[in-house]
Amino acid sequence: MDLLIIILAVALAVVGFMGGTWFWQEIAESPIWKQVQIYVKIVGLCGATVSLAILIFLFWRMKTQPMEYFRQLISYINVGSWFLSFYMLGYDASIFHPEPEENKVLHGNEKSAVEFHIKWDLLRKELFASIAAIAPAAGLLLIHGIDIQLFRMWVASVVGFAMGFFFWEHLKESGILKGTFKYQLILLSLLTTIAIGSIAGYGIYVDLSVANPESIQTLLMSIMLFTECMAWYMVGLCVVAFRK
Repeated sequence: MDLLIIILAVALAVVGFMGGTWFWQEIAESPIWKQVQIYVKIVGLCGATVSLAILIFLFWRMKTQPMEYFRQLISYINVGSWFLSFYMLGYDASIFHPEPEENKVLHGNEKSAVEFHIKWDLLRKELFASIAAIAPAAGLLLIHGIDIQLFRMWVASVVGFAMGFFFWEHLKESGILKGTFKYQLILLSLLTTIAIGSIAGYGIYVDLSVANPESIQTLLMSIMLFTECMAWYMVGLCVVAFRK
Protein backbone atom coordinates (compact mmCIF):
# COMPACT_ATOMS: atom_id res chain seq x y z
CA MET A 1 0.00 0.00 0.00
CA ASP A 2 2.80 2.40 0.90
CA LEU A 3 4.56 1.62 -2.38
CA LEU A 4 1.37 2.35 -4.34
CA ILE A 5 1.00 5.72 -2.60
CA ILE A 6 4.63 6.60 -3.39
CA ILE A 7 4.13 5.68 -7.06
CA LEU A 8 0.93 7.76 -7.22
CA ALA A 9 2.66 10.69 -5.50
CA VAL A 10 5.55 10.66 -7.98
CA ALA A 11 3.21 10.29 -10.97
CA LEU A 12 0.95 13.13 -9.80
CA ALA A 13 3.99 15.34 -9.14
CA VAL A 14 5.13 14.83 -12.74
CA VAL A 15 1.61 15.40 -14.08
CA GLY A 16 1.16 18.55 -11.97
CA PHE A 17 4.51 20.06 -12.94
CA MET A 18 4.12 19.28 -16.64
CA GLY A 19 0.54 20.57 -16.61
CA GLY A 20 1.59 23.83 -14.97
CA THR A 21 4.47 24.48 -17.37
CA TRP A 22 2.41 23.43 -20.42
CA PHE A 23 -0.60 25.59 -19.64
CA TRP A 24 1.23 28.71 -18.51
CA GLN A 25 3.73 28.49 -21.36
CA GLU A 26 0.73 28.90 -23.68
CA ILE A 27 -0.41 31.93 -21.67
CA ALA A 28 3.14 33.33 -21.74
CA GLU A 29 3.04 33.36 -25.55
CA SER A 30 -0.15 35.45 -25.60
CA PRO A 31 -0.36 39.25 -26.01
CA ILE A 32 -1.64 39.80 -22.45
CA TRP A 33 1.28 38.09 -20.70
CA LYS A 34 3.28 41.22 -19.84
CA GLN A 35 0.18 42.76 -18.29
CA VAL A 36 -0.64 39.82 -16.03
CA GLN A 37 2.81 38.37 -15.31
CA ILE A 38 3.20 40.02 -11.90
CA TYR A 39 -0.22 38.72 -10.79
CA VAL A 40 0.65 35.24 -12.04
CA LYS A 41 3.86 35.31 -9.98
CA ILE A 42 1.90 36.26 -6.86
CA VAL A 43 -0.71 33.54 -7.46
CA GLY A 44 2.00 30.96 -8.09
CA LEU A 45 3.98 31.77 -4.97
CA CYS A 46 0.88 31.95 -2.76
CA GLY A 47 -0.61 28.79 -4.27
CA ALA A 48 2.58 26.77 -3.87
CA THR A 49 3.04 28.01 -0.28
CA VAL A 50 -0.54 27.25 0.75
CA SER A 51 -0.48 23.81 -0.89
CA LEU A 52 2.80 22.95 0.83
CA ALA A 53 1.45 24.19 4.18
CA ILE A 54 -1.64 21.98 3.82
CA LEU A 55 0.51 18.97 2.98
CA ILE A 56 2.83 19.52 5.95
CA PHE A 57 -0.10 20.05 8.33
CA LEU A 58 -1.97 16.92 7.22
CA PHE A 59 1.19 14.78 7.21
CA TRP A 60 2.19 16.02 10.66
CA ARG A 61 -1.27 15.46 12.12
CA MET A 62 -1.62 12.01 10.56
CA LYS A 63 1.67 11.03 12.20
CA THR A 64 0.86 12.50 15.61
CA GLN A 65 -2.92 12.13 15.94
CA PRO A 66 -5.34 9.17 15.69
CA MET A 67 -7.78 9.12 12.78
CA GLU A 68 -10.59 10.00 15.18
CA TYR A 69 -9.02 13.45 15.53
CA PHE A 70 -9.90 14.22 11.90
CA ARG A 71 -13.58 13.35 12.33
CA GLN A 72 -14.20 16.88 13.62
CA LEU A 73 -12.46 18.34 10.56
CA ILE A 74 -14.37 16.40 7.90
CA SER A 75 -17.14 19.00 7.60
CA TYR A 76 -14.60 21.76 6.91
CA ILE A 77 -12.71 19.54 4.48
CA ASN A 78 -15.98 18.92 2.62
CA VAL A 79 -16.67 22.65 2.32
CA GLY A 80 -13.22 23.16 0.77
CA SER A 81 -13.52 20.25 -1.65
CA TRP A 82 -17.05 21.33 -2.58
CA PHE A 83 -15.73 24.83 -3.33
CA LEU A 84 -12.99 23.43 -5.58
CA SER A 85 -15.47 21.14 -7.36
CA PHE A 86 -17.75 24.01 -8.28
CA TYR A 87 -14.77 26.23 -9.10
CA MET A 88 -13.82 23.63 -11.72
CA LEU A 89 -17.44 23.44 -12.93
CA GLY A 90 -17.38 27.23 -13.40
CA TYR A 91 -14.10 26.80 -15.25
CA ASP A 92 -15.68 24.15 -17.49
CA ALA A 93 -18.76 26.30 -18.09
CA SER A 94 -16.60 29.19 -19.27
CA ILE A 95 -14.54 26.97 -21.58
CA PHE A 96 -17.70 25.70 -23.27
CA HIS A 97 -19.26 29.18 -23.29
CA PRO A 98 -18.76 30.70 -26.79
CA GLU A 99 -16.59 33.79 -27.14
CA PRO A 100 -18.18 37.09 -28.20
CA GLU A 101 -17.76 37.78 -31.92
CA GLU A 102 -15.65 40.89 -31.26
CA ASN A 103 -13.12 38.77 -29.38
CA LYS A 104 -12.91 36.27 -32.22
CA VAL A 105 -12.23 39.05 -34.70
CA LEU A 106 -9.59 40.60 -32.44
CA HIS A 107 -7.83 37.27 -31.84
CA GLY A 108 -7.85 36.57 -35.56
CA ASN A 109 -5.34 39.37 -36.03
CA GLU A 110 -2.15 37.98 -34.53
CA LYS A 111 -0.42 41.35 -34.70
CA SER A 112 -3.05 43.10 -32.65
CA ALA A 113 -2.20 44.06 -29.09
CA VAL A 114 -4.79 42.76 -26.66
CA GLU A 115 -5.26 44.94 -23.61
CA PHE A 116 -6.15 43.05 -20.45
CA HIS A 117 -8.87 44.60 -18.33
CA ILE A 118 -11.21 43.49 -15.57
CA LYS A 119 -14.72 42.78 -16.85
CA TRP A 120 -16.58 44.95 -14.36
CA ASP A 121 -19.92 44.30 -16.02
CA LEU A 122 -19.44 40.54 -15.64
CA LEU A 123 -18.30 41.04 -12.05
CA ARG A 124 -21.48 42.99 -11.21
CA LYS A 125 -23.66 40.33 -12.83
CA GLU A 126 -21.91 37.55 -10.93
CA LEU A 127 -22.18 39.38 -7.62
CA PHE A 128 -25.90 39.94 -8.18
CA ALA A 129 -26.45 36.31 -9.25
CA SER A 130 -24.42 35.01 -6.27
CA ILE A 131 -26.39 37.12 -3.79
CA ALA A 132 -29.65 35.99 -5.41
CA ALA A 133 -28.54 32.34 -5.15
CA ILE A 134 -27.33 32.58 -1.54
CA ALA A 135 -30.24 34.67 -0.21
CA PRO A 136 -32.85 31.84 -0.18
CA ALA A 137 -30.43 29.56 1.68
CA ALA A 138 -29.68 32.34 4.17
CA GLY A 139 -33.43 32.85 4.66
CA LEU A 140 -33.98 29.14 5.29
CA LEU A 141 -31.07 29.16 7.75
CA LEU A 142 -32.55 32.06 9.74
CA ILE A 143 -36.21 31.07 9.57
CA HIS A 144 -36.26 27.28 9.51
CA GLY A 145 -32.83 26.59 10.93
CA ILE A 146 -31.50 24.35 8.15
CA ASP A 147 -28.27 22.50 8.81
CA ILE A 148 -25.37 24.97 8.97
CA GLN A 149 -23.15 22.51 7.07
CA LEU A 150 -25.62 22.46 4.19
CA PHE A 151 -25.61 26.25 4.13
CA ARG A 152 -21.80 26.39 4.10
CA MET A 153 -21.62 23.96 1.21
CA TRP A 154 -24.26 25.91 -0.72
CA VAL A 155 -22.32 29.17 -0.29
CA ALA A 156 -19.06 27.42 -1.24
CA SER A 157 -20.72 26.04 -4.38
CA VAL A 158 -22.07 29.41 -5.51
CA VAL A 159 -18.86 31.33 -4.80
CA GLY A 160 -16.66 28.62 -6.32
CA PHE A 161 -18.64 28.46 -9.55
CA ALA A 162 -18.67 32.26 -9.89
CA MET A 163 -14.91 32.53 -9.31
CA GLY A 164 -14.07 29.74 -11.77
CA PHE A 165 -16.23 31.24 -14.50
CA PHE A 166 -14.94 34.76 -13.85
CA PHE A 167 -11.29 33.69 -13.92
CA TRP A 168 -11.47 31.82 -17.21
CA GLU A 169 -13.57 34.49 -18.92
CA HIS A 170 -10.59 36.78 -18.43
CA LEU A 171 -8.03 34.26 -19.66
CA LYS A 172 -10.07 33.93 -22.85
CA GLU A 173 -8.84 37.42 -23.76
CA SER A 174 -5.42 35.91 -24.38
CA GLY A 175 -6.82 34.23 -27.50
CA ILE A 176 -5.29 30.85 -26.61
CA LEU A 177 -8.55 28.91 -26.59
CA LYS A 178 -8.33 27.51 -30.09
CA GLY A 179 -7.11 24.54 -32.10
CA THR A 180 -5.60 21.45 -30.49
CA PHE A 181 -4.81 23.29 -27.27
CA LYS A 182 -8.52 23.98 -26.71
CA TYR A 183 -9.45 20.29 -26.87
CA GLN A 184 -6.49 19.26 -24.73
CA LEU A 185 -7.49 21.84 -22.14
CA ILE A 186 -11.12 20.69 -22.16
CA LEU A 187 -10.03 17.10 -21.54
CA LEU A 188 -7.65 18.09 -18.73
CA SER A 189 -10.27 20.33 -17.14
CA LEU A 190 -12.93 17.60 -17.21
CA LEU A 191 -10.52 15.04 -15.70
CA THR A 192 -9.61 17.48 -12.91
CA THR A 193 -13.30 18.17 -12.26
CA ILE A 194 -14.01 14.44 -12.00
CA ALA A 195 -11.04 13.96 -9.64
CA ILE A 196 -11.97 16.69 -7.17
CA GLY A 197 -15.67 15.88 -7.54
CA SER A 198 -14.95 12.28 -6.56
CA ILE A 199 -13.06 13.46 -3.47
CA ALA A 200 -15.93 15.80 -2.56
CA GLY A 201 -18.50 13.04 -3.01
CA TYR A 202 -16.49 10.58 -0.94
CA GLY A 203 -16.07 13.22 1.76
CA ILE A 204 -19.83 13.63 2.02
CA TYR A 205 -20.24 9.86 2.20
CA VAL A 206 -17.70 9.67 5.04
CA ASP A 207 -19.36 12.58 6.85
CA LEU A 208 -22.88 11.12 6.63
CA SER A 209 -21.89 7.54 7.39
CA VAL A 210 -20.40 6.13 10.55
CA ALA A 211 -16.85 6.98 9.50
CA ASN A 212 -14.29 4.38 10.47
CA PRO A 213 -10.54 5.13 10.69
CA GLU A 214 -9.88 3.44 7.34
CA SER A 215 -12.37 5.61 5.42
CA ILE A 216 -11.07 8.78 7.08
CA GLN A 217 -7.50 7.81 6.16
CA THR A 218 -8.54 7.14 2.55
CA LEU A 219 -10.18 10.56 2.35
CA LEU A 220 -7.11 12.29 3.81
CA MET A 221 -4.72 10.47 1.48
CA SER A 222 -6.86 11.44 -1.52
CA ILE A 223 -6.78 15.08 -0.46
CA MET A 224 -3.03 14.96 0.12
CA LEU A 225 -2.36 13.45 -3.31
CA PHE A 226 -4.56 16.02 -5.02
CA THR A 227 -2.96 18.86 -3.06
CA GLU A 228 0.50 17.57 -3.95
CA CYS A 229 -0.44 17.57 -7.64
CA MET A 230 -1.68 21.18 -7.31
CA ALA A 231 1.51 22.17 -5.48
CA TRP A 232 3.66 20.92 -8.36
CA TYR A 233 1.29 22.63 -10.79
CA MET A 234 2.01 25.90 -8.98
CA VAL A 235 5.74 25.17 -9.12
CA GLY A 236 5.43 24.72 -12.89
CA LEU A 237 3.54 28.02 -13.03
CA CYS A 238 6.32 29.76 -11.10
CA VAL A 239 9.01 28.30 -13.38
CA VAL A 240 7.31 29.83 -16.42
CA ALA A 241 6.42 33.12 -14.69
CA PHE A 242 9.93 33.81 -13.38
CA ARG A 243 11.71 32.53 -16.47
CA LYS A 244 9.87 34.69 -18.98
